[in-house]
Amino acid sequence: MDETTLRLLGVDRLRAALAARCASASGRSAALGLAPLPTWEEAWAEASAVAALVTWRAAGGELVIPDDDGVGGWMAEVAAGHDLGGEALARVGGYLTGLGRLGACLPPAAAWLPEAAAAVAWAVLAHLGREVGRAVDGDGRVREDATPELGRLHRHHRERLGAARGHAEALLHDPENAEAVAEAWVTVRGDRFVVPLRASQAGRFGGILHDRSKSGQTFFVEPESLVARNNQVAEAALAIGVEEERLLAELNQRVRGELVTLAAAHVLATMLDRRHAAASLAAAMGGRLAEPVTAARLDLRALRHPLLVLELGAERVVANDLVLGGETAAVVVSGANHGGKTALLQAAGLAVVMARAGLLPTVGEGSRIGALSGVFCHLGDHQEITTGHSSFSAQVERLAELTARPRPGWLVLLDEVGSHTEPQAGGALAVATIEWVVDGGGLVVATTHLTPLKVLAEGSPRMVNGHVLFDAGRGLPTYQFVVGAPGSSETLTTARAYGLPEPLVARTEALMGGGGVAMERLWEALAAREQRLAAAEAAVAQEEQRLALAEAALAERRRGLQEAWGEEVAAKRRELTRLVNETRRALRQVAKNTAPPAAGVAAVGKRTAAALAALAPEGERPADEVAIDLHALKPGLAVRLRGLGVEGEIVGSRRGRWQVAAVGRRFTVAAADLLPARDLAPGGTRVSLPPVPADLSVRLELLGLRAEEARRRLVHYLDGCALAELSRVEIVHGLGEGILKRVVAEVLAGHPAVASFHHPRPEEGGEGVTCVVFGEKG
Repeated sequence: MDETTLRLLGVDRLRAALAARCASASGRSAALGLAPLPTWEEAWAEASAVAALVTWRAAGGELVIPDDDGVGGWMAEVAAGHDLGGEALARVGGYLTGLGRLGACLPPAAAWLPEAAAAVAWAVLAHLGREVGRAVDGDGRVREDATPELGRLHRHHRERLGAARGHAEALLHDPENAEAVAEAWVTVRGDRFVVPLRASQAGRFGGILHDRSKSGQTFFVEPESLVARNNQVAEAALAIGVEEERLLAELNQRVRGELVTLAAAHVLATMLDRRHAAASLAAAMGGRLAEPVTAARLDLRALRHPLLVLELGAERVVANDLVLGGETAAVVVSGANHGGKTALLQAAGLAVVMARAGLLPTVGEGSRIGALSGVFCHLGDHQEITTGHSSFSAQVERLAELTARPRPGWLVLLDEVGSHTEPQAGGALAVATIEWVVDGGGLVVATTHLTPLKVLAEGSPRMVNGHVLFDAGRGLPTYQFVVGAPGSSETLTTARAYGLPEPLVARTEALMGGGGVAMERLWEALAAREQRLAAAEAAVAQEEQRLALAEAALAERRRGLQEAWGEEVAAKRRELTRLVNETRRALRQVAKNTAPPAAGVAAVGKRTAAALAALAPEGERPADEVAIDLHALKPGLAVRLRGLGVEGEIVGSRRGRWQVAAVGRRFTVAAADLLPARDLAPGGTRVSLPPVPADLSVRLELLGLRAEEARRRLVHYLDGCALAELSRVEIVHGLGEGILKRVVAEVLAGHPAVASFHHPRPEEGGEGVTCVVFGEKG
């Protein structure tokens, strides 16, 4: 892609928008140099990383990129062996601290994060940055407390300053010197304290003359008695300077020692800054990752012009579909002036350029961008008087540049090709140019008002016509693009809408002749038909969307009901298990001839039966609970007590209730609690509990199951283990992402028959196995 194509498509504005979102100088420089990546593989990888970063930012993630203004040059100086001054060191230290903050906010691993980031010692750089910051302030001055020795030297310097100033003030305020003193305050010349004396008294104290006033009436003298004290101040200051130089040299050496790590971190920070800016830009524009395909094709859904989206907002920019490749090698776009033809052409070119540069184009879901060889754009009027280029000659020169390129796989964007010359010749040139590109294996999007191009597209199996819709009633374009028919230029409609006198418009219509007007009317009719079809399709799409939303709401309601039913069933299952355990204990007492009161056993049985009935769906009951024939009830009849599963023999009746002998006891029950015996002889007894699964094992494998299937199978297994009175089992769920492990823990914690559970030793399976102990919960 040549720079002219990028300029015509508006890539400079895209670069500026990207750079504005960068935090560092090097990031902004990289953004302003945005260009297509060398290969589509690199472009797809970068775009995928940007898309992953968009998702990470939407979830609350944010990168803190430090600004590196000037850091690159200072790094080069340090690498060359030169020491940095305090101000440069302060900037480098701040950048090192910023790199530490960046490293701290990076996740351990992410699709958008380069693997090299894990190898950078971010914490080491942060520590070095803090060390520099403790030694040098933001203005590059060495801090007084940077080292213990500096602190001592500064205290000594202050003491010497105080002594020298005090002596100078004593001289000024000595009454004996009142006639000699010109002004009653101590001043400084050349970092040394001096006293102002009258010109006539300049030699009173001896010493050194440093300066005089503009009037010549005052001399600034360093008295001989002050010289030694000033020398002590200067000596203390020199000692401070020596210690500061030593410290700065040490810090420079420390930075030099981490220069390799710093350089690697700087490169990564710049790349992350540019990638972070790309993610921010994508979020602002509604950019989306287009599906990559290896063939040279375009399938752009809901395509919007990205620069218009940035300026106006996505809701104000019309989205259009554009398909090229396969059976369609060229799309000829016609329609009214200012109807959006050029914007559509630019948007298609920018989508490809952005994808090749690793950005997310402003397209909708389901869009695909193939491995095109390049993009060539001819757009606008390149007339230049100073070079002798007319509009047409500049256009032909640009077409000559096109013909110098290989054709296969190129996307060629031609705006008003063949214009600015005699229409018949211009139309022939436009037809020949498009045929040349298509025959060479290229793809074309061309805007036009020329009838020969519309006719070409209508009659060629590899080309299609399309047009931008125009609202004739309002006299305004809709910017909506539809494929299937050419569009009218709306010359007469536009002329009337903009206020040309009707006689002039009528004369224009007459000069066009019957054929020209008829052709214009035909284009208008075709455009109107396509507009109605587009409106109908939009209505259908809207209804489909409404139905999809209704279906989603229904599915959500169904899920809610299923969850509520599941919670209710779980609660009743716990109650049933408790009642079954009570029944089992009661029956064991019966077997040991330590029978509990009959009424207590019957009550437990009724509660168990009620729990079983509640678990069954409405209208369903156990198949063997068939009502008994009340007329057949008589002493000696074998019956079964509802709920207990105990069978015995009727021995009599009393006050409308029947007495049944079973398991060594006599029960008095209502007729409704009697069921037909199964296959027992009169007098026999049998206790019936739910059957134990035939394939029950002390080890359950859940590996490879989805969460819900694992939950269902585990609940069924635990119920069977409780009925079989197993004391201990193992559940194998593996590690994986921890989903099955969490499901197992939730089910075990809520099951009434489980007393406890834990993970075995590592050699026995560790975290991938759960051991279950049955019994009463503690």
